[in-house]
Amino acid sequence: MPGFAAPGVLFAGNSAAPDRAFYRQVFNALPTATYTRYVEVGVGSFAATLVAANAGIPTTCMETSDVTLYTAIVGTLVSGGDLAALQITLDGELVPIPDADPVDQAAHLLYVHWLTRMQAKPEVDYWQSLVIDIVDRADEHRAHLRDSLKGLADRLPGIRFRPQCMWDHIAQVADDPGTIIVAAPPTYKCLERSERILTADLQWVPCGELKVGDRILAFDEEAAGPRRNWQFATITHSQPTVKECVRVTLGNGDSVVCTTDHPWLASTGPGAKRQWIRADELLKDNGRGPARKARYVLRAMDTWEPQRSYEAGWLAGMFDGEGSLRLGHANKLSITQADGPIAELIQSRLTECGFKPASSSMRTLGPLSRKPVSNYYMTGGFAEICRVLGELRPERLIAKFGQQALEKRAVRVLEHVEVVSIEPVGPTPVQSISTSARTYIGEGYLMHNSGFEKFFDTGGRIEWAEPTYSVFDPDTDMQRLADDMEGKAALLMFLQEDRTGQAAHPRPVFAHPLGPGSCAYVISNRPDEIFTYTGGPKVALGAPRSYHPAPLPIIPPDHEVTATSTIQLIPVKGSECDYYRNLWMHRISSSTGSYNVLVAIDGYAAGVIGYGAETMTRPFPHGKSRWQSHLLLRFAFGAPTLTQRLTRLVTMLALRCDTAKLVFVGQSSILLAASHGLVTVEMTRHPEVKGLRGLMTLEKRDKHPDGHKLSYRADWTDDSIDDIRTRFLMKEKTWRKARRQQTA
Repeated sequence: MPGFAAPGVLFAGNSAAPDRAFYRQVFNALPTATYTRYVEVGVGSFAATLVAANAGIPTTCMETSDVTLYTAIVGTLVSGGDLAALQITLDGELVPIPDADPVDQAAHLLYVHWLTRMQAKPEVDYWQSLVIDIVDRADEHRAHLRDSLKGLADRLPGIRFRPQCMWDHIAQVADDPGTIIVAAPPTYKCLERSERILTADLQWVPCGELKVGDRILAFDEEAAGPRRNWQFATITHSQPTVKECVRVTLGNGDSVVCTTDHPWLASTGPGAKRQWIRADELLKDNGRGPARKARYVLRAMDTWEPQRSYEAGWLAGMFDGEGSLRLGHANKLSITQADGPIAELIQSRLTECGFKPASSSMRTLGPLSRKPVSNYYMTGGFAEICRVLGELRPERLIAKFGQQALEKRAVRVLEHVEVVSIEPVGPTPVQSISTSARTYIGEGYLMHNSGFEKFFDTGGRIEWAEPTYSVFDPDTDMQRLADDMEGKAALLMFLQEDRTGQAAHPRPVFAHPLGPGSCAYVISNRPDEIFTYTGGPKVALGAPRSYHPAPLPIIPPDHEVTATSTIQLIPVKGSECDYYRNLWMHRISSSTGSYNVLVAIDGYAAGVIGYGAETMTRPFPHGKSRWQSHLLLRFAFGAPTLTQRLTRLVTMLALRCDTAKLVFVGQSSILLAASHGLVTVEMTRHPEVKGLRGLMTLEKRDKHPDGHKLSYRADWTDDSIDDIRTRFLMKEKTWRKARRQQTA
């Protein structure tokens, strides 16, 4: 569990080892007399560029481009450009560039960018300790950045770079027979920030207000047979940016502003095939005859605002007190009431609030009652049930709705709405959204999410002279890139990561597995030529580790543990545990847990625990280790939240013997039975780890190049989960009070 920051993570390669090995084979055999120009778009951290340089391609014939600030700083430096021309601002003010050599200037700008990114994280101990480290060791970190930048510049002398859209750069060189183009396309798609998305608690929230961890209502990205089903999803990324946009105007009067290639689910009418179509192609000719077929987008929900009238509040109370909700083959939202004045009020007020109730007579309330009973229920199916709950806001039933399993509830389209016009509106502030389902409901319509690299998110504090660029949608633009380059004079190779069997070209030149059901492909516009360099198509075999989340939403950053919170400990596979570690940590840890537990709080994924047994099964020195009676706590991490230290709660839960019993089962149970507790090792600049204070005992402190190597020990506890929750909340209350006094 590292406790110090490492700027080297900024220079991690953006292509995998198998891809680089394949590129190396091609570059080594490439006839340099034929290809005198190397162009790489979406260059990232220059990983493939370095492979080309190592293979003997002259760096003086290399042209590169990208649209991220990180790459712009690095690329401007190595190409000898003017860093001041990037016009980088922090909180609206130009970032001063020191009077120093260009390498030091670039290191300073990267440092500012890196620090700002870390400051944008939630105010919890884990992230704050990294910010403190970055500030306290500013000179060391700048020196590390300087060394990395200088090493890169020394290896790429004479290279050229410019901030530019990949499509524009490719168009400039596609017809040059002496050019080889290498591409690793980016992924961005967005809605205008005021456009609304339907959340899991049935509110229409402007997408600019959505945060990572928020739950939304979504649906299947691809149809399972003839239909798609509803599902809940989680916001995995949300960031403001500015992109070229269009206004999509529809036949019912609705209009939506989105990026040019934002995907809509569309068809040519009821009963026709539904497919994802980018916004600027919704009116593209799609017919085979002389007349263009109309194109329709699919509206699955009405939009609404909560009703604030006395009647609406009265109905909300009635639904919470007397109502029922059932979602199944027959979706039903209803109130049962004995006939009389209250029943008449229910019917009349539902009508006054704009709903269309139906009723049916039921049996009397019991053998001693002779009052007839009526059941008032909402007509209109799933979409109308959502509208009624969303407008009236009955808390109990909305909470029940959020707990439903929607996987077998089919999406029913309310309306096929004809697309009337597509109008360019120029660069527009938009919100880049990614969801765990890759879909969401935007202004009532079925839409695809965006993919966005969150690594360099600064919360909007840093801006720069960013080039205008088109949004790249991998679902459509991989194929577009392959199609556009077919028959062009330049030789193209680009990387595509997709589902197995979904390559953008019928003859990929290289493939290697990414995980179950997915592959990385290298695509070329001239596979036969590539085969002459490689001896035929190449496949890298292996079984890479795959990561996937558990079927739980991630805890929202503003969710608080309370005295009534439910805490569950769930044994999980390493692939699920590592998904959350990679998501919540500032970099990937090298050690995986052998015995893994997911901590769920109030139904949310909130933390992970990883145990190991090496201290007992392979002690070193053999038979003499002081820790051979203790199991290893590899990690205990909580999700980042705004107000509470969930990592501390997760660590407290990890120290329970009963928690370890969940995963040390079968033969491994004898290890737990023989153990006295846990030991863990922390690498940190500080002489102790404040987060472990009061939980584990510091047994040993060794010097480390980055600070200290600290060994901690704790005996097993027999505390109940309720006891731990109570103690955690008491400590948090004391901690918050102390924090307020310190800042007063």
